[in-house]
Amino acid sequence: MSDIFYSQVDGNLQEELNARGRSGRYSRTTRDLQFMLEKIANVQLIPFSDNERTKQIDAAILGGGTVRTGEYLPSGPNGYVSDRTYTTQENSIAGETIIQGTVSQQVNSSRRIPPYISSCDITIGDNSNGLLNNATINIMIPNPERDLNFIESVYFRPGRACNVIIEHPETAIVGNNKLLTDETLPSTSKLAELYPNVFNVNELKSKYGKLNSIAFDGIITSFTFDYQLDMSIQATITLTGTSNIYTDISLIIDSNAGTDLIQLKNKETIKSNPINFKNPSTLDSNAFKNYSTADIPIGTIFSSFYEKLNQEVQETIDFKENGQPRPDLEKQGYSAEYIKIQEIQQEESSIWTVWGPPYKNAQYHKYITLAWLIDFINRIIITKVNGLAPEAKVVCTSKSKLCVSTFYQNLVSCNPERVFFPLTNKNYGNLVWYANTEMPPCYADDTDTTSVILPTNFFINMEVIQEIVKALQEQKNFTLSAFLSQISSEIYEASGRAIDMKLITHPEIPNCLLFYDVNKVSFDTKVKPYALPMFANHKYGTVIRDFKFSAKLPSDASSLAYVVNQDPSEIAESDIAPYVAFMYTANTIERTGPHEVISNGITQEDLDKINKIYKDSHAKFLKQYQEALVNFGNKPTLLESRTTLRDALQKHLQYPTSTIKESNQLNAPVIPFDVEFTIDGVNGFRYGDVLTFDALPTRYKRNAVFSIVSVVHTVGSDGQWTTTVRCIMRPAID
Repeated sequence: MSDIFYSQVDGNLQEELNARGRSGRYSRTTRDLQFMLEKIANVQLIPFSDNERTKQIDAAILGGGTVRTGEYLPSGPNGYVSDRTYTTQENSIAGETIIQGTVSQQVNSSRRIPPYISSCDITIGDNSNGLLNNATINIMIPNPERDLNFIESVYFRPGRACNVIIEHPETAIVGNNKLLTDETLPSTSKLAELYPNVFNVNELKSKYGKLNSIAFDGIITSFTFDYQLDMSIQATITLTGTSNIYTDISLIIDSNAGTDLIQLKNKETIKSNPINFKNPSTLDSNAFKNYSTADIPIGTIFSSFYEKLNQEVQETIDFKENGQPRPDLEKQGYSAEYIKIQEIQQEESSIWTVWGPPYKNAQYHKYITLAWLIDFINRIIITKVNGLAPEAKVVCTSKSKLCVSTFYQNLVSCNPERVFFPLTNKNYGNLVWYANTEMPPCYADDTDTTSVILPTNFFINMEVIQEIVKALQEQKNFTLSAFLSQISSEIYEASGRAIDMKLITHPEIPNCLLFYDVNKVSFDTKVKPYALPMFANHKYGTVIRDFKFSAKLPSDASSLAYVVNQDPSEIAESDIAPYVAFMYTANTIERTGPHEVISNGITQEDLDKINKIYKDSHAKFLKQYQEALVNFGNKPTLLESRTTLRDALQKHLQYPTSTIKESNQLNAPVIPFDVEFTIDGVNGFRYGDVLTFDALPTRYKRNAVFSIVSVVHTVGSDGQWTTTVRCIMRPAID
C-alpha cells in the first residue's frame, strides 16, 4: 500500500470527532459542556535567531502566555493604563568594536497595549498537487512609536525562521485521548528507525501529536504593514513551510569549504601534488586518474556540483579494493562492471555505480543510482541549512520499502541510455542491456502480491546529470528543487509516465521531504474510510459547520484513466471513462409514495461488454509493446525505435492488466469531484487520509472514497479555531 496517499484517519481523532458529535446531540457531561464553552484558541508566534533555530528570541514572542501578563493588563505595576518607563541605548560600531551608547529613560504614556496577533491561517497541503505549506499571521501594533522598530527588526525579515502554534485548552478535548496514535502512518516510525539522529519519535509526538494543538515551522517570505486611522499598524507576515524552502537552496558548492572528504579504502597520502587545487577551471574529469589519494579535500577543488559528483564516482571506478587501478573497460568491447559503495555513507544500501558499454560495440556509459545522487545531495547540499532546519533531509530510501513505486510486470526503460531500470526483464528482444553484469534489481518481492519497484535502484547516466546541471546554470535556476524536477522528468519519460517522482512534505514530519512516486496509490483493505458525523439524526450527531460538494467533468473525458470505446486510440470527447459510466448507472432510485427502492441499473450484459472491450485493449497494446521492444533491440540507436517504444509503453500502461478492477487498483485514478467541509479546530487530519460522507447520494457512498489533499487551520479575531478540509474523489474498487 501507499501509506502516504491512501491512509486511515487516526483512531484517536475519529474517537474525538465522534465524541464531539454526541456532545452536540444528546450528551451533556461536564466534559461536553467544557468543549462547548471553553474552546477559545490561543496563537503563539516564536521567532528564532539568524541561522539557528534552537535559539528563540524570547523578547519578541507574540501571543501564548504573554497576553495574560504585564502591559497587556490594565492594572498592576506595569499595566497599560499607567505611565510605563523604559530605557533605550544606542550603540555604534567602529570596525569590529561595539561602542556603548548613552542610556536614556523614556516614558510610555500611550495607554496602549503591546503588539498582539489578531488572526492566523495555516495551510497544510499535498505538495504533489502543487499545494505548499504556508501560514499567514496578522499582527496589530497599537503603539508604533514604542514597538515598531523592534517588531520590524525581528519580523520584517525575509528568511527568519519562526514557529507558529495554535492551541485549545485541554478541556476542549471531549474524547479520552489527548494525543494522536503512533500507529496510523508506518512511515513515521520507519523514518525514526532509519535516521535516529535526525528524527526523534517522542519529540515529534510532543510537538505535532496533540489533538488540541497544531504546530507550524516556517520561514518568513514576505510582509506588509498598513497604518490605521488611529495610527496603529496592522502588519501581515507570510511564512512558507521549512520543507518547501530549503529545496530552493543553490547547488553551487563553495570552492573554499575544504571540510568534506571522500573516504576510499587502502589509499596513500599524496606526497607531491603538482595539481593546482585553488584553480578548479584548470582541472578536468581525469585530473586525479593517476593518483592514489587518501584525504583530498574535495571542497577545496571543485565549485561545480557535477564536477564534484563526477570526481567522487570516478575515484570509485579508478581504484579496486586493493588499491590497484581497474582495467580500461572501454577497450574490452563487450563488458561492464559495477560496484557497491560503502565508504561514502552509512544509511542507504543502494549506492551503486555501473560503467562500460551496455552491449557489444556500444558507446561507453557511466551510471549511478538515484540513491547515490540523493545521498550526495544530503551530504553536500542539504547540510547548508541544518542551522535553520536541523531535521532537513531529502529521504529516498529502499529500506523498509519506505519510498516505492507500483510494480508493473512488463516495465522496462524506454530510453535506457539515459535512465536504466535493472528489473527482472532486461531484454529488448535479442538485446540484453548489460547482459554480463549482475546489478541490484530495482524491484522487491516480485513473486507475490506485495511486489514493488525501488526507485532508489534506478541507474541515471552521468551525462544526463551533466546535461541537466549545464541547462539549469544557463537558465540561472540552479536550485535543488529545479534539479530534482528534471531528474524526475527523465524517470517519468523513461517509465512511460508510470513513475512520477516528486518532492513532498511528509504528512507527520513537516520538515522532512520525501522524493516519492506520487503515482503509487494502491488500495489496502486494512484501511477503512472514516464516515464523518453528519446530520442531526446520525448516531454520532454532526460535527460539520459547513459542507460543499462540486463536480466538473473535463471537456476531454479521455483524460480519465480508462475509456469505453472499440478503438481507444480514436477516443472522442463524448466517450466517458467506464468507471464513471458504471457509477452513474450502477444505482437507480425509484420512489412511490413514502417508499424508495435502490436498484442496480447496469445489466450483466453491459458489464460483460465493458470488461471484454478492456481485456481486448489490454491484449492489443501488450502485443504492440512487445513488438516495439524487439524493434528497439534490433536498432537501439535509432530515434524512431526509441519513440515507437515510448509510445507503445505509454499505451500499454493505460491497460496494464486484463481487468479494469486490477488496473484501477494499481493507479487509483482521481475523479474530478471535490468535497470541502469545515469543523471546529482539531489537529490530526493529514493529506492522503480517506473519508466517506453519509450526506452524499448513495452512489458516492457505495462507489467512492474521498482522499484529503489540504487542511487549513484558521483562528479569527474572536478566538475561534476552525479546520477546513478539502478532498478529492477516488474509486472504491472493492
